[in-house]
Amino acid sequence: MNELVSVHRASAIIGPMDGRAAEAAAARAQELGVPIVLLSPTGRPTSIGPMVHRLFPTPSAEVHALLANAHRAGQRTVAAFLP
Repeated sequence: MNELVSVHRASAIIGPMDGRAAEAAAARAQELGVPIVLLSPTGRPTSIGPMVHRLFPTPSAEVHALLANAHRAGQRTVAAFLP
């Protein structure tokens, strides 16, 4: 992160995919004031600060969105196939 910002003058960062690496990168990006878009669906790194964003929703956020859409469509029964 430090090299991307100080040497390469990155104005925004995309990645990483690994959950632990994403949280560490998010914390450093927040400290440096550089926006970061994470590719990891795990953890809660967006709670670190306003510079941290996530490309993919968490599984729970995805389920909540699907249920909200079903509710708005008037569906009273839903089923889910989970791996």
